[in-house]
Amino acid sequence: ANLGGCGNVLEGVRQGGEGGLLGLYHLNGTLGAIADLATITATTGTSGTASGAGMNYVAGKLNQGISFGGTSDYINIGNAGSVKTVEFWINNSNAADGILELIDNTTYISITTPVATQVITAMGFTDPTIYVNGVAGSTLAAGWNHVAVTTNTAVAAASVVLGEANNDYMAGSLDEVAIYNRVLDPIEIKA
Repeated sequence: ANLGGCGNVLEGVRQGGEGGLLGLYHLNGTLGAIADLATITATTGTSGTASGAGMNYVAGKLNQGISFGGTSDYINIGNAGSVKTVEFWINNSNAADGILELIDNTTYISITTPVATQVITAMGFTDPTIYVNGVAGSTLAAGWNHVAVTTNTAVAAASVVLGEANNDYMAGSLDEVAIYNRVLDPIEIKA
């Protein structure tokens, strides 16, 4: 379930919108700058639109990912429906601030700084469970980390944005973002 977490790749029932998958964003492209207003293609769900000139396709966890500049760059996806799980890969070597939001400035996932003590936070979720690298907890290790946030109470994700949360713009790299309408269980997250 972790899109490559411990070596597995998303496959089978979790593709093609089955298994509760609302949106899947591999964030793959030709290495280099991403043009303002470029379309960021979704494998499943609504494609997004890049905003800002500081994003680049970089080496990701799986193939390519996107590096956000930290000032005004984001990807607007829009309405994703009723969300109970969000998972993604983040490279914390240079990550800070807002990672993504589901509802404009009220329900979002962010990262604390400094790098030595980075912690994932989930604001606006009802009783969220945060997993880092397949284990319940919120502290990031060095390098690429698989993060999943689950909640039993669905979030009406009306304004999904990658790279910004609560008016804080992400500095760092993101890859393999997936959004589900069901709670992934710990075995799926660890797989």
